[in-house]
Amino acid sequence: MQEANATSIEYFRDLERVADLLNGILFHGEEIITADNLLEKNPVIHKITEKDGKITATENIPDLSIMVMLNDVRFLVMFQGQTLTHYAMPVRVLNERGTDYYNQWKELKKKHGELKDLKSPEEFLSKMKREDVFYPVMHIIVYFGEKPWTAARNMEELLHIKRFPKELQKYFKEKPLLIFSLRHFENPQWFHTDLRQVCEILRRTKDKIQLQN
Repeated sequence: MQEANATSIEYFRDLERVADLLNGILFHGEEIITADNLLEKNPVIHKITEKDGKITATENIPDLSIMVMLNDVRFLVMFQGQTLTHYAMPVRVLNERGTDYYNQWKELKKKHGELKDLKSPEEFLSKMKREDVFYPVMHIIVYFGEKPWTAARNMEELLHIKRFPKELQKYFKEKPLLIFSLRHFENPQWFHTDLRQVCEILRRTKDKIQLQN
């Protein structure tokens, strides 16, 4: 199944389409992002830890990673293609996002170690300065499946937080997953590349199959 997901996501390796997708689902079709704002990054995310002299490496691989640069800010978008509903997707997304933030922190540690510019006890403890900045990381699940996405869209659903007192529930909440379903997207007019036609064709095909059944 991983091979099928990777094949499907190949369609979005064109940066013009990626910009169109981001503008469509984030800005309702307003052309804020262009292909010139995008840079494809190595999607392999390594997390290397050392304990008691033993080095452990873990690896996460989203299907596509794109750095978006707008004016003086930047953020990373990780795309995960799915042909089937993934019941543990919120966990996977949190893991990949946390690993990227961890790696950003490791880079800051390395930079300050080379500069030897940490002074206060808090800076030595944190291995960074208060004014250091991380870039945000977001995920977009590109869903190619025929059936609607029925799995959890955030950890709140996996945790079944309604079992807990209301005073606690707010501390367990997470932002919902951003799921772009090609066959079920209701506003293809927000796209300006052939992505619009693809969504329209897939949606008509879905509707035709439903009528036949």
